[in-house]
Amino acid sequence: FSSRRRHTRLQGDWSSDVCSSDLQLRGLRKNGGAVELTLPEVKVDLDRLGKVKGAHVVHHTESHQMIEEFMLAANQAVASWLDQLKIPFLRRAHAPPDRIKIRRLTDFVRALGIPAEDLQDRFEVQRVVDSVKGKTTEFAVNYAILKSMSKAVYQSEFERHYALNMSHYCHFTSPIRRYPDLVVHRIIDKLIHGEPAKENTEVLERMGEHCSYTEQNAENAERELVRVKLLHFLEKRIGEMLTGVVWGVKPNGLIVRGIEIPVDGMVPLNRLPPDNYRYDRDTHTLEGFRTGNQFRLGDELVVRVEKVDLARRHLDFRLEKVTHHETPSRRLSPKGHSEFDGSNRRGRRGATSRDGRARDGRARDGQDGRRKGAGNTSGGAHRKRKKR
Repeated sequence: FSSRRRHTRLQGDWSSDVCSSDLQLRGLRKNGGAVELTLPEVKVDLDRLGKVKGAHVVHHTESHQMIEEFMLAANQAVASWLDQLKIPFLRRAHAPPDRIKIRRLTDFVRALGIPAEDLQDRFEVQRVVDSVKGKTTEFAVNYAILKSMSKAVYQSEFERHYALNMSHYCHFTSPIRRYPDLVVHRIIDKLIHGEPAKENTEVLERMGEHCSYTEQNAENAERELVRVKLLHFLEKRIGEMLTGVVWGVKPNGLIVRGIEIPVDGMVPLNRLPPDNYRYDRDTHTLEGFRTGNQFRLGDELVVRVEKVDLARRHLDFRLEKVTHHETPSRRLSPKGHSEFDGSNRRGRRGATSRDGRARDGRARDGQDGRRKGAGNTSGGAHRKRKKR
């Protein structure tokens, strides 16, 4: 009994040390400027016969995060050691994002009413990510940040890992499922046994290009497989209703992601309440002339599954009702001051009817809400402005 108590106490001390180390590593990474996005991983649920019975978003627990931190630390330690020995190896590199994409991202974030300085600053990017945690706009913002980033690749040439903010980094911890990890293991094995471990850099470069391509190809195939499985599942449930969140707004409708079943579908204009809708690219809204017909990123809707097209991998929803409407965004200037609210709309990109046809592109006046169009831009008023 006493030995069992002693073992339990030792086990408790060990687990507390592990948790403490995990928190320290995570704190160091965050304070060092690592960018950590929250993007859902969708897993398909199968029955005993292998048929789809649903899907769920994987939630990463504290234990997942703990293992992840130790894997990152191991990858960094191995890469630092090989760099000290000046031995070529396949590193995991992540180039800084393109300035134009970051400028667009900054405009996008400000249009949602999120105060943001220049997102060239990695700490500002992480602050924006933290500010939308738990909100209906979380997925849209995280996905936009991901799209603005460069793709991580395998290469032998030295380059920092932008997202992790690490100078030395490689993939080492999963040799049974990733070939680049196995390449690093073979180099280390040669070092341990005192064999020459210097690899040909040209061979490593070609290997890195091939592994980067096959990795992206495999990820695309996995995403498409999950989507096909979910579309097969929903094909038998035409007419059923789902709760979803708007994470994309386009001139021809809304992109909605289901909550109970995490699949993306389109609510086309002709499946919204009858109206003439204006699409505002800057604020990511569709707004009709009738009260309540305004849709923006983050709106929570109840939709009905209407059409599944397996050949095109396309899913159509019909809007049933809005259960949560995001408050109108305040568009922020580069210095963070408000330029936009629900009563003062600018930057219109034209009107769209519910059947998707472009209309005359009228915009409301910023002061009194009157529409500029045929009445204000024709005749004498137009000629006077032209003369001035």
